Amino acid sequence: MDKIVKPEIESLVRIQAWPAISMYMPVSRIGDPQDPLRYKNFVTQVEARLIDEGMRTTEARNLLESELDLVKDTGFWKQLGADGLAVFRSAEALFRYPLPVPFSELVMVGRRFHIRPLLPLLAERRYTVLALSRNRLQLFEGDRYRFREIELPEGTPTSLDDALQYERERSLQYHSKTTSAGTAGGKRAAMFHGHGAGVDDQDENLERYYQLVDRCLFPLLEDPGCPVILAGTEEQHAVYRRITRSRTILPQGIAGNVGEFSTDTLCGKAREIADEYYRRDESEAVADYLDNIGGSKVAGDLPSVLVAAYDGRVENLFVAENERIFGLFDSDRREVAVKGRDNGKPSELLELLDEAVYWTLQQKGTVYVRRLQEMPVDTVICARLRY
Repeated sequence: MDKIVKPEIESLVRIQAWPAISMYMPVSRIGDPQDPLRYKNFVTQVEARLIDEGMRTTEARNLLESELDLVKDTGFWKQLGADGLAVFRSAEALFRYPLPVPFSELVMVGRRFHIRPLLPLLAERRYTVLALSRNRLQLFEGDRYRFREIELPEGTPTSLDDALQYERERSLQYHSKTTSAGTAGGKRAAMFHGHGAGVDDQDENLERYYQLVDRCLFPLLEDPGCPVILAGTEEQHAVYRRITRSRTILPQGIAGNVGEFSTDTLCGKAREIADEYYRRDESEAVADYLDNIGGSKVAGDLPSVLVAAYDGRVENLFVAENERIFGLFDSDRREVAVKGRDNGKPSELLELLDEAVYWTLQQKGTVYVRRLQEMPVDTVICARLRY
C-alpha cells in the first residue's frame, strides 16, 4: 500500500472500545528476518498489558491469535514492500497498513486507536520535476515519500538533436507539399538551424526545442494539485519560463547541470522546494493563530481545546506528535480531568490529545501534527477557533 486515505482514518477514529490496540514499527522492504521477531515482541507486550488490565489470559491470546500467526507468515514479511507497518486491532476490527514511512516503534492500548502518526500521510505533497537539458529531457514525479522517473508523453522530443530531426522531417514534408501545390502565397515553416549555427541561432534553437516540449507536456503539467519544479541551468530556466503556457511551475527551481545530479540529489533538492510550497497553508494557519492570541478565538490549554473540539468550534488544531496526556472527558458536563502522562489504567482513561484530534476531524476541522519545538506556542496542544 502506497498511501492511506481520509475515509480509512475516519473509520479508525470512529471506533471507541477497550481494548483498541495500535502498533507502529519500521520494516525493511527487502524482508529483514528481524521484522517478524520485533513484531512478536510487540504482540507479547500487548498481551501483558491486557492481562494486567484484568483480561483473562485465554481471552487475550484469542484476541491476538491472528497477529501471532502473522509472525510466522514469511510470505507476508518478504512481500511487504514498505518502510513501515501500522496495525490496529480491537475485538471487532483489524486493520493493517504497510506504508512508505519508517514509523518509530510504538505500542499503545487504550479506548481509541492512536492515529496521530498517520495524519501527515493524508497530505501527499505531490510534485513534478522537469529536468531540462540539451542532451536529455527527463520527467520525475514525487511526493512526501517517493520519487521516480516517468515516461515522457509520446512524441515529446527528448533532446535538442531529437527536436532538430523532427523539424527537418517536418520541413521536408512542408516543402514537398508546397512544391507540388506551388509556392505562391505559401507560408514558410518554422525551422531549426543546424550544427555550426551562431549564438543567436543556438538560442533560437533552444527556444524552439522547448516550445515543442511545452506543447507535448502542457496537458500533463496543468494539474493544479501538482506543482512543477524546473531543474537546469539558469539559461534553460529563463528560456522555458519565457515560452511555457503552464501556470503550475513554481518560481523556485533547481539550478545546475542536471546531468551532474544523481537521482537522490535531485530528489533531495526537489523535496525541499515542495515542502516549502506545501507548508504555506500551515504557516498561514500558525500566523493566524499568533495574530489572535489574547482574543476569544484561540485556546491554548488542553481542557479548553478538547471541549471546543467536541463542540465543533476548532478550525485549526496544532498538536505535538510524540506527546501523550491521559485523563477523563465528561462530554455531557464539558469537564476534562487531566491525570498525567502515565496511562496507568488504559481501560478507563483516554489519551486526551488523541481525543481532541478525533473530535476536530469529526467536526471537519484541520489537524496539524508538529514537532514539540515547532508548536506555535510553548504547549503540547492549541487551537484556532471558529467562534
